[in-house]
Amino acid sequence: LVSATGTPALATGGSGDVLGGIAAALLARGAGSPDALHAGAAAAWVHGRAAELATARVGGVRGATLDDVLAALPAAWPRGAGAPDRGAPVAPADPTRHDDPPPY
Repeated sequence: LVSATGTPALATGGSGDVLGGIAAALLARGAGSPDALHAGAAAAWVHGRAAELATARVGGVRGATLDDVLAALPAAWPRGAGAPDRGAPVAPADPTRHDDPPPY
């Protein structure tokens, strides 16, 4: 699996901890699949998308901090998926779009 999201802003201390936390949260709530691979793929997509949103908001990779990425996580969550902490299932991806998250 390959995630098409992300920026070099993720190459900072603590970024992997955030990614691991997203994956663990998805596993803990079921994420539509008990498979760790699927939870990891979905986490990587959301993590990367949050970095993209954060760098766009601050005007570039050099200005983005991990706090900016964390603040962008709610906006990075796929539309129609519900808030990740509410236990709503993640909507399946549209196979005709390349920017949709994996269907987990």
